[in-house]
Amino acid sequence: MTDNDYKIAPCLREGPLSEAGQKVILSSRSLDDSSFSNFLRCSAIPYLFEQMESIFEKNLDPGPALASAMSLLSNSLEKSHDVPIFSLSPFANPTAKLENSTIEQLTGNHYGNLFKGFSDKSYWNEPKQLLETRLERNGILPEQYKGKKLLDVGCGGGRYTVAWQLLGVEECVGVDFSQVGIQAANDRIKNSDISGVSFEQ
Repeated sequence: MTDNDYKIAPCLREGPLSEAGQKVILSSRSLDDSSFSNFLRCSAIPYLFEQMESIFEKNLDPGPALASAMSLLSNSLEKSHDVPIFSLSPFANPTAKLENSTIEQLTGNHYGNLFKGFSDKSYWNEPKQLLETRLERNGILPEQYKGKKLLDVGCGGGRYTVAWQLLGVEECVGVDFSQVGIQAANDRIKNSDISGVSFEQ
């Protein structure tokens, strides 16, 4: 682990999940630069997101369950076989006909479906808190963005586009090539009382 790792994620230095988090990062870095290894690294993200969603819905102490999920991921990355995160990827199906799909389409569908499944808490509340903390740590003051217009390119499911608006940005436009993600984001906005936010593909 480096000083920059701890600067980006201070929770890695100390905390209930610091050891598990460090192990995930080190396991990922131990892989080679092959396409397969890069696929494993990318698939680790939706795997952890889905585990978090499932754990948080149970209204129990999430610490032990999160540590267990991260430990399973680390061990799987180290072994590079029998990896549970494959079940979340469109590349996992060996019979899938991928030759007629572009990387953009595959990526857009993959992450669009992931973001569409976020709970209301993960979509509306958590991004605002995380973004606010990140801005504060980087010395970006509210007066620098309040009342401004913002373009969020590569917005995914749009939750951080919404977070900017909740923090005071006057108008936010999210853009992404994922049709699934943009449709889900627009549906959420239509069913909310949020204004000043729109999404385009």
